[in-house]
Amino acid sequence: MLFAAYANKLTGPIPATLFEGTGVEGFFADNNQLNGPIPAELLKIGCPGSISLGGNSLPGSIPRDFFGECGLTKLDISDNAFEGALVLPVFPQFLNLSYN
Repeated sequence: MLFAAYANKLTGPIPATLFEGTGVEGFFADNNQLNGPIPAELLKIGCPGSISLGGNSLPGSIPRDFFGECGLTKLDISDNAFEGALVLPVFPQFLNLSYN
């Protein structure tokens, strides 16, 4: 599954039910008004190549094991409210952490 919902004024937390029963190849929800934690279900079924969540209001920290051994090529979590250390066992080709 490829999920793309750029700049749609989506609000609230990312529903974990989006990721039930299917692998996620890419998740793109930039420039919305999403908040709450990133659901762990995003990576429980498959390893997306790209995750782009920049320009939302996602808070807190990202769990150390959130990304496991996935082969992320792009990770954009810029312009959110993340804090703390980010540990990636496999470093993506593109990483944007600006404005957190």
